[in-house]
Amino acid sequence: ASAADSPTPPYLFNAIWNKHASAMDSYPEPAFIEREEGDREEAERLSKIVPLILERGNFTTTYSDAWWKKLKNGFAVYFVYWDKDLEGGLGDIGIRVLDGLRFYAEPDVTDVQDSRYIFIPSVMDMERAKQLWPKAQLEQAAASWTTDVNRYYSQMNELSTDKVCVVDCYEKQ
Repeated sequence: ASAADSPTPPYLFNAIWNKHASAMDSYPEPAFIEREEGDREEAERLSKIVPLILERGNFTTTYSDAWWKKLKNGFAVYFVYWDKDLEGGLGDIGIRVLDGLRFYAEPDVTDVQDSRYIFIPSVMDMERAKQLWPKAQLEQAAASWTTDVNRYYSQMNELSTDKVCVVDCYEKQ
């Protein structure tokens, strides 16, 4: 192929920006439809509550961030969780975009829907981890994971024993 046939950086840049703009123009609106007559009241209630949760949680920004990840990586993972710090400590539903490279299913499972467990590792300061889990053997655990996690978190330079890897595990019921 000649140089004229290959996309130039400005063309590619504009194509990505236009795709993101189209996604934002097509921002989804939640719709709850009853499956049977008895579900009508619940569907109406959810139709009023969920848009408020999304608005209060600034889901528009989360949706935009997810689309940038989709355009760069080909996919995005939404993480829906209970954030106990929202609403002055009462808690509320939180939604954020998760780094897809930090989202693991069970080994040897080819379809994430078939996995009974989902694992999400993150790096935390050792002092913070000691506050949360005072009885844990954190120093021993930190020594064993540092080399493997360094490969992924290379932007953190050399991780040392002042950090620990925490793995959140979620079970599918």
